[in-house]
Amino acid sequence: PIVCERSGGPQGAWHKRIWYYAPSVRHYVRRESISGDERRVVDLVVIKPGARDWPPAARGGLEQAIQATLDGQPIGTEARWGSTAIGAKFAIKPTSDVDQPDGANCRTYVLIRSDTDSPRVYPAVACRNEESGVWLVPVLDRDKGAARVLSFN
Repeated sequence: PIVCERSGGPQGAWHKRIWYYAPSVRHYVRRESISGDERRVVDLVVIKPGARDWPPAARGGLEQAIQATLDGQPIGTEARWGSTAIGAKFAIKPTSDVDQPDGANCRTYVLIRSDTDSPRVYPAVACRNEESGVWLVPVLDRDKGAARVLSFN
């Protein structure tokens, strides 16, 4: 945890923010903001590789590989995907099934990029949309019908 406190309001009104940094993913995985009696928690549920500058076929190819892996790959086994257009190689590995109280089926997984000098790990979670059967990132894919609160034990 990395803690920061400041007073920016009326006298005695302290603000506190706590970042829970995870060195293995090089990013924080939880942020808590506390202001007076109000507490807000934001959890990171996915880290995706920056693919905005990739050709559409490469972005679509990785997305299709993730969908196929989440549909049929057993927990703990890897599927491989690569693109000559961008020179990227990934392993896609489902890590757990997470059933939600509302009956939704979710899976955690990691993307492991292996074509660089220092392999990068991208942890993620996706939930199957009941209507379309497509695996979607909760909250981030809100426009695709995936807005939901996750519950992890």
